[in-house]
Amino acid sequence: MNNKIIPAVYTIGYSPHSLDDFLCILQKYAVTVLADVRSAPYSSYRREFNYTNLKKILPEQGILYVFLGRELGARYEDGSVYIDGRADYDRIAGHHLFLEGMSRLKELAGNNTAALMCAEKDPLTCHRAVLISRHLKSRIKVLHILPDGSLEPHDHTETRLLKLFELDQPELPGVGRSLEARLELAYTKQSKKIAYIAKE
Repeated sequence: MNNKIIPAVYTIGYSPHSLDDFLCILQKYAVTVLADVRSAPYSSYRREFNYTNLKKILPEQGILYVFLGRELGARYEDGSVYIDGRADYDRIAGHHLFLEGMSRLKELAGNNTAALMCAEKDPLTCHRAVLISRHLKSRIKVLHILPDGSLEPHDHTETRLLKLFELDQPELPGVGRSLEARLELAYTKQSKKIAYIAKE
């Protein structure tokens, strides 16, 4: 049984960075494996962050590139995770692919300094925080790398999430006093706000 302590998993959105700055940030935090959690690992606007380029460039920096978008992306092909055409994060979190991806991520993080990569600069507007980190935080410390290169612990991100929906006060009618109840509601609201809507 592997009882190795995993100190942390980082997350980062590439959109505010040049490729050189992005690589410098990964090196700053001694990242050795980058898990790409975009459903489609391509960008028509930032081609330097396409799968083919990252898979070539990252190993030259001593960083392993791993694509986990099929498992941990937010745009599933399986129609069962959609409600009225909108991806439902609770359904995705219970999907066998997501569970497999989380297991793979924990395995990678157990032997490396891992970072999750998506596009959005603010973790609150990205599934890497609202979906993945939500279900990762109880087992691994999650640290979000912000656009300026500083770190935001996930519990601080959750504080921002509560404030976003004015759920940061415990005395709220119909919500419940517990932090867990208020966080559950905030996650639900934000997931509906940012979830992928399938094209008809």
